[in-house]
Amino acid sequence: MSLPSKLTSYLAAGRPILAAVAKGGASHCELLGTGGAAYAVAPGDPARLAEALRALSVDGVRRQAMSAAGAAYAADHLGREDALQALVALLLRPKNLRVTTAPRGTVAGGIGSEPGEAGWPSASSCNAHRGC
Repeated sequence: MSLPSKLTSYLAAGRPILAAVAKGGASHCELLGTGGAAYAVAPGDPARLAEALRALSVDGVRRQAMSAAGAAYAADHLGREDALQALVALLLRPKNLRVTTAPRGTVAGGIGSEPGEAGWPSASSCNAHRGC
């Protein structure tokens, strides 16, 4: 998930979302998958944003539908278990998976470990994965 936390909060609260986000960007793609909870306009177009806001302000039925869609999306996709599953899936993607062995009786990357010890990725391997 690539939504800013404020947008996930709006979804969880069942609030309709009007967002100025770049078409095809991560937030735009995520908002498209909310089942109608969000309406997006291109950034840098204040006239279009104002027009969309005016349209939503007079369309209570649409706002209610957006609110319901947001609450349903949050219930189905933004819970703790969903977040943990997404994190595990991300960490286990083949390009992110790097198995290390820690000496018997220690935990690789566990409490007390320091960066550079077994289980910690190097700075160069972290930088190689940025932008994913």
